[in-house]
Amino acid sequence: MNQSVREVEWRLRPYREADLEPALIVWERAWRHTLPEIDFAARLPWWRARWVNEMLPVGEVLVGEGDDGRLAGFLVLTPATGYIDQIVVDPEQWGSGLAARFMEYAKVRCPGGLDLHVNQANVRALAFYRRHGFVVAATAENPRSGLPTFHMRRENHPG
Repeated sequence: MNQSVREVEWRLRPYREADLEPALIVWERAWRHTLPEIDFAARLPWWRARWVNEMLPVGEVLVGEGDDGRLAGFLVLTPATGYIDQIVVDPEQWGSGLAARFMEYAKVRCPGGLDLHVNQANVRALAFYRRHGFVVAATAENPRSGLPTFHMRRENHPG
């Protein structure tokens, strides 16, 4: 947990076209901190194309802003399937509760349950997902990096 993070009243709102560049910056920063052995700056053209061509057309994108109005993270969710493609938070805001706000939104939006894939080496994310009731459903491999991943599932239960 980032000990310097202060309490923030996070505002969640739908993605707007003007959010593209700030979202790309947050994505690259978060992944660079998570897996520093991979050059995520070099992957930005791929990520931009995936964002525009694959995620925006089918996913619901929610961004989180702090008191200063700056984009600090985002959620990419496909409500029809309950699939969480991304929960990304700027490393400066890790431990601030923003990821938990995104998760709570996803749980309400997808009452039938949630699925996601996570890199097995992403210990921080694994712990977060387990705290939110996810369990490993299967193992897989990231088609881009070749890194081992977990397919995780959370069944939503009333109450």
